[in-house]
Amino acid sequence: MKISLRKANALQTSINEALRAITVKTSIEIGEFEDVQTSINNGLKKAIEADSRQINLTRVLYTIRKLVGNANATSGINDKLAEIAYLTKRIEQRTALASATPVEDIAILNGKLDKIRNRKEDSQRSLYGLIDTVATGVFTTGAIKMYEDANKQFKKDKQKLNDELLELNIRTQVELDADTVTVLQEEGLI
Repeated sequence: MKISLRKANALQTSINEALRAITVKTSIEIGEFEDVQTSINNGLKKAIEADSRQINLTRVLYTIRKLVGNANATSGINDKLAEIAYLTKRIEQRTALASATPVEDIAILNGKLDKIRNRKEDSQRSLYGLIDTVATGVFTTGAIKMYEDANKQFKKDKQKLNDELLELNIRTQVELDADTVTVLQEEGLI
């Protein structure tokens, strides 16, 4: 049976949910009017059945995961995911730069610094927390605009890659073996 990578991903999610729902009970409660050996045998049977289901579903889960991993590598999905991760990181980095405070006019900065340099010595000024420095950004408005534009392009490139990735996930298929299909059918997952 062939399924798309998108369907394989949904199946993996369903398998994990089914695994979480299976409980292997290792102890039982026996009532005063029940046959001890029969109750133990029934409890053991249920525990073995639950364990068997867990074994089969876990094997199927990792079989599908292996198939998906191989398909991701051969179809170029891994490369696209790496590119998307790179662009995501660059967008994060450039967002900080694009929102930077621009450098203040040099003449204004020099004026503020001259005012600090030429003020009369007053020990009370530093006592009240007045600072002897002037703060300014380091990037020009042109550079900040460049970062904003680069971020817009990164976002466009990322969207294009996401679209290509979606197409690859739908178009790329993996072949499930008969045993895997049987287990999935028995569990009602396909």
